[in-house]
Amino acid sequence: MNILGIDPGLRSTGWSVLRHDHTLLGVGSVDTSPRDALENRLLRIFESIKEVIVTYLPKHAAIENTYTNANSSTSLELAHARAAAIIAARSMGLGVYYYQAKTIKKSVTGSGNADKESVKKLLTIRVRDFIDVKSKDSIDSIAAAFCHILHLGL
Repeated sequence: MNILGIDPGLRSTGWSVLRHDHTLLGVGSVDTSPRDALENRLLRIFESIKEVIVTYLPKHAAIENTYTNANSSTSLELAHARAAAIIAARSMGLGVYYYQAKTIKKSVTGSGNADKESVKKLLTIRVRDFIDVKSKDSIDSIAAAFCHILHLGL
């Protein structure tokens, strides 16, 4: 079974696909420009996530839950991006599962307070065919997918 991991963001939505045996099949990000209209940015996220689903045929999507930001405008933009990714996954028939960042970190490292570098370091050990990913959003998406695989008991 393939799992789609998503770390939503309006500027950059990280995505990855892990097979149930912890093999990384694909990873990337959907980047949008703040100069573009909001509806076009959301459409790009929606369509790009659908393309990933068509390519890798995941059965589930694991999405990092959003946190409340002090800036309400930023929180709203993040919620829009998250909704575009969720609707893309559901429209393609995927089961959608949500995880708090602390739960994801704990699944990967054993500590819910781990920093991003610790998460990346342990993913390089625990995920087969891990490539050197530069995007923090993409790394977070791999961690979300890995967390879901563990929660499924695979």
